[in-house]
Amino acid sequence: METMVLLRQIPPCKNLRDLHDAASAVGRELLRLLLAEYFPGEMVEVAKTHLGKPFLPAHPEVGVSVSHSGDYAVAAVAPGAVGIDLERIREPSPGALKKCFTPEECAMVSAEGEEAFTRLWTTKEAIGKALGTGLLNRELFQKESRVILSEKGFVAVPIQVPAGYRCTLVAEEKALRNPPKCAMIKKEFQKKEGYYHEI
Repeated sequence: METMVLLRQIPPCKNLRDLHDAASAVGRELLRLLLAEYFPGEMVEVAKTHLGKPFLPAHPEVGVSVSHSGDYAVAAVAPGAVGIDLERIREPSPGALKKCFTPEECAMVSAEGEEAFTRLWTTKEAIGKALGTGLLNRELFQKESRVILSEKGFVAVPIQVPAGYRCTLVAEEKALRNPPKCAMIKKEFQKKEGYYHEI
């Protein structure tokens, strides 16, 4: 079983509510495409935990995750626990730094700026998604991301996305022995060599 990621641009929308609805729809469609590839010929049910994490009742050995930000949505599927988070690169928020980052991480952000802030934020979000707790898990704020990754047997890898965005995938080590298969879908897609490619 491989780890796979699909990214797609969200159609233009008139207002934020429409954008949120469109982003959610695109995320669901990406997940549907990934599951069709992962389980050929099978209709796979996607359910959600009480905390909103998507999971596959018939395939608990496979993890799924979805994220969206700005003009893009992304979905991932992997053997075992997985979390993915996509964010626009943005200025560090003093409130988020104080509440969600360790002193060591704050020092890193102070030295490196918005790229470091967004990198650390997407990593913490992706860890929370992989654990199924989201940011409700206080451990995410009390320990450095690298420490939590090591303790949980997770690996965090950056996913290539358009300029101005940052995307981090967190999965179990076994799921990332090979690099994840990644593709970006624009308006159309075609299946080629067992995977979806931009056209």
